[in-house]
Amino acid sequence: MRLTMPTAVVEGTQLTVMPFRDDAVVGTMAVPALVQLVPSPRAEEDPRKLKAASGLVRRHAELRATVQRTLKSSQKGKNVRPYAEYIAAGIRGELGAAWSTPPITLWHAGPLAALSEELVLGTGLRTLTVAPGTMVVAIDGETQTTAWHDLYDDPEAYGLTYPQLSRVRIPFELYVDLAPADARQIFYDRNVQGVAVAKNLAMSMDQRDFGTRLAHLVADSVRIDVDGQRVPFARLVNVSKRQLSAGDREVVTLSALRALVVTTLYGRGGLARSAESVHEDELPAGTRPEQVEAAVVPILGDLIVRHAREFAERGAITAPAVLAGLGIAVHPTMPWSDSGAVFRMDDLLRLLDGIRWEREAKYWDGVAAKTGTSGRLNFSGGVKDSGGRVADAILYPATEAGRQIRGLCAASTAHLARCLRVEPTTRTPERPVRNDPRVRRGNGAQHDRPQARPGPRFRQRPHDSAEFRTVRRRTATLPADATAHPGRAAQLPQPGVAEVRRRRPRLPARRSRHGRERRHGQRGRGGGRCEGRPRPTTTVTETAPAAEAEPAPTVTETVTETVTAKPKKTKEPGPATTFSGDGEYLVGDDIKAGTYKTAGPEDEWGCYWERAKDVSGEFGSIIANNNLEGTGRVTLNKGEYFKTNRCQEWKRVG
Repeated sequence: MRLTMPTAVVEGTQLTVMPFRDDAVVGTMAVPALVQLVPSPRAEEDPRKLKAASGLVRRHAELRATVQRTLKSSQKGKNVRPYAEYIAAGIRGELGAAWSTPPITLWHAGPLAALSEELVLGTGLRTLTVAPGTMVVAIDGETQTTAWHDLYDDPEAYGLTYPQLSRVRIPFELYVDLAPADARQIFYDRNVQGVAVAKNLAMSMDQRDFGTRLAHLVADSVRIDVDGQRVPFARLVNVSKRQLSAGDREVVTLSALRALVVTTLYGRGGLARSAESVHEDELPAGTRPEQVEAAVVPILGDLIVRHAREFAERGAITAPAVLAGLGIAVHPTMPWSDSGAVFRMDDLLRLLDGIRWEREAKYWDGVAAKTGTSGRLNFSGGVKDSGGRVADAILYPATEAGRQIRGLCAASTAHLARCLRVEPTTRTPERPVRNDPRVRRGNGAQHDRPQARPGPRFRQRPHDSAEFRTVRRRTATLPADATAHPGRAAQLPQPGVAEVRRRRPRLPARRSRHGRERRHGQRGRGGGRCEGRPRPTTTVTETAPAAEAEPAPTVTETVTETVTAKPKKTKEPGPATTFSGDGEYLVGDDIKAGTYKTAGPEDEWGCYWERAKDVSGEFGSIIANNNLEGTGRVTLNKGEYFKTNRCQEWKRVG
């Protein structure tokens, strides 16, 4: 018997597809078909396996390397197992209907073996045949492809069986007969042109995350007055953006509200968890979800109602870092917090009453925001960077930051300038002489004291200012040219001019009733007053020719020759050329235009940067962006806005 060989049938893997352009189709395939068409990327990167593989597999590995990143020693490779566990949980039914995998983008290197006519007229459905040995590469979705290989190689390790895997359909899109350059461009467009989703924004969409669910409950539990109308606070919460723009009707993002919830749960430990999932089995020890909900929702809802005006006006309280710091301050009121740190809600409300929530630099610069060289206040700092400082300022009002956010003045001149925005006065301090009408006179037991002028203390004694050089005791120094230059408080003698100091003779000591020695015109240690006529210690500096000095017993003549150096020209501070931390910068104003380089990401989540035309946060405003896993460079032009998240320090290199 002689068999007749088939001539019209093309052998290969057949897939039911629908074309959506001349060289691309979409469809679904079974897991066995995927692992047969696309070799395991992990196996193709193993030198030992590749050495023993067939020539076809080695050629496929070489083609893949032209359009794909490596899995080994990268974040993409680390994500394979979690991805496989997620898929397995979905197949087992543990996630219900709330799970999905995106379509895998495949590249068919070469023409198709066969494409049938429409299976049903008018539907567009056809049968596509991939011939054996054809090169098919995953351009996008390679992590998912590797996860499917791991599941199919050992389903029992993930609690699955082969029959369960065989029933799964995987969505895909297939590009046919493209040049390698076109395939690389598709890879670039999918991985670079698309906007990478910030981790905290993605967390705000995760309904399996307990922190997200709790943030929704807080927003739904509150109604506030806005423009005379009582509206649910949830309407003022934006769930789709990481940063609000001026045109948005919402006043706060859900990711910022979630930061408030998470830090309320965990205190300062919540700062590190602001971009991580919070599972119910990770709640504070000894608590159940319903207990946490009953404790957190009423307290945070009450705080929102108390500060409804500040929220409606988009005050500083709506910034993510400020909300995170507020959550740390609320945490000690929770029943599960450390018993040694628990304090009442009334104590917290007293701390919050004096805080100035206006978005002004004199209150929040250096605490939760940064001021650029143009004076624009930027609250885009990350929760991890600024949340702790905000909490310290809220909980410790006596600190410099605590006084600043309450509109008070600290001791340092730098803080005075930032806090009050007051220019130092150039008034020359006067000598407190005995005939001065501002001096009170005692009855023999009262010192002569200069009358204190009204006003802030630092305006009486600006001892830290460069404009003044005065002694804090009752001692006055008269400059040699005070009349000619009234704006100067003190000045060295001119060359060739004698400086004459006249001091009063030292008075003999006498015993007080407590047995301690003291002199006329001085106080004792016990705070008692000296008897006799008051004699304030006064040092008078006068300029006179050396020949006119008084006799030696009462006058000390000192000739001091001083060389006056020319003041150095101070360079005006310009835009920065080195910066670090999460933030948004205006090129040419906050940072200098040019090419910048970074060593890479701070953590495993990658270093995200973005060049934008404005600060709206809309997709159309983005010029370019990238998510770096290693070192990277970017060229910034004047007038652009540059955003950076989770990146190490940027330095200008060109």
